[in-house]
Amino acid sequence: MSTIFDNPSLRQMDESLMRIVQSRCRNRVSNFFMIVMTYLGGGVIWCVWAGFLCGHPATRQLGICCYVSFWSAWLISSQILKRVFGRPRAYDAMQDVVPLVPRPKDLAFPSTHAADAFSVAVLLLLTRPPAEGCVAMV
Repeated sequence: MSTIFDNPSLRQMDESLMRIVQSRCRNRVSNFFMIVMTYLGGGVIWCVWAGFLCGHPATRQLGICCYVSFWSAWLISSQILKRVFGRPRAYDAMQDVVPLVPRPKDLAFPSTHAADAFSVAVLLLLTRPPAEGCVAMV
């Protein structure tokens, strides 16, 4: 099945950016930061935040909405859209790319991390005080 990512120009641009990141952005500090962000972005931070909200009667409904938003985004991005776009991960498409974390087995696009985070952050931005919403968006 042909996808948008079969475009040679897009693939060349993508590979060029990946090579820049691999050659210029890897060091002890950035590697550590990216590894931590990968695991937090995998849902831990959003589940903890939603759990915190569920623990207080005044914000319990919002906490439940956060869980629903998070799991809905996960379902749509990882179980539906990844199959539609069929985009391989960089280390599968480029043999010389070495990942910092164990290799996930799913496809690359769309980013489930980004979908999960964005779904909850937007919910918080729309329902919480501006400072909390802005922190969530960051």
